[in-house]
Amino acid sequence: MFAYICLSGIAKSVGIDTMETNLDKTWIYPGNVLGLQELLNEETIKQKFIAHKDTLFGVLSRDDYYRLFENPQSRKQKESRDWLRQIMPGLENFKTSQLNALLVLFKKCQARKGEIIVSEDDQSKFIYFVKQGCVTVRKELIGDTLPKRQVKISSLITGSFFGVVAYVTNTLHRATYVSESSMTVLMKISISDFNKKFLRADIRYLQGLEAKRLKDQEQRYKKFQNIKSYECDRDFSMKERYSLGDYRDITS
Repeated sequence: MFAYICLSGIAKSVGIDTMETNLDKTWIYPGNVLGLQELLNEETIKQKFIAHKDTLFGVLSRDDYYRLFENPQSRKQKESRDWLRQIMPGLENFKTSQLNALLVLFKKCQARKGEIIVSEDDQSKFIYFVKQGCVTVRKELIGDTLPKRQVKISSLITGSFFGVVAYVTNTLHRATYVSESSMTVLMKISISDFNKKFLRADIRYLQGLEAKRLKDQEQRYKKFQNIKSYECDRDFSMKERYSLGDYRDITS
């Protein structure tokens, strides 16, 4: 998708109306840009143009335009639209206005290192997308005595997400999600907005991806449960116990 800058010569639109005169046509002169609005709206040029002899055009891509002419805010909006297309394949052909309307539904949130984003057994209220940084997935050991011990079962990097399966299956979160980076940036969207505005195919697509990751996490968690562990009793004497899981984080 491109816009065209007239460098020399002239061009005119070609309409389907045979009664159209030259005064009714759209004329392109040196310095004029053809198709700029369509480029920014990510639409095709609706008119046809015919160039006179020796007319020279320069080609401008959408990325080049934002890099050369637009302000930082516009570039950020473009990056957000590209990000949305990447995580939701069904939005690939959506127009700029449609994507901007969807982006308004997302809220940016930040979490410092060690800050809990979602706790195990919390009800699903939002779907989270990791836009920058890393999130650790931790799960509490079953049968463990106080103080409760958690093990790391996964790390979610930029581009990852969580909360879709909990929403679709109407279940509680299966693990605790903690910021691992000094500053993790997330985009969250409410369950109601996600359900109303996004395509069913995209929801199923994300559900399938997260379900696979959750299965891998459960398998890793079971390995912790089967590792021999030691803990102190009230008299601070050591006693050996089996099948309670090792509190050590062996995946770090």
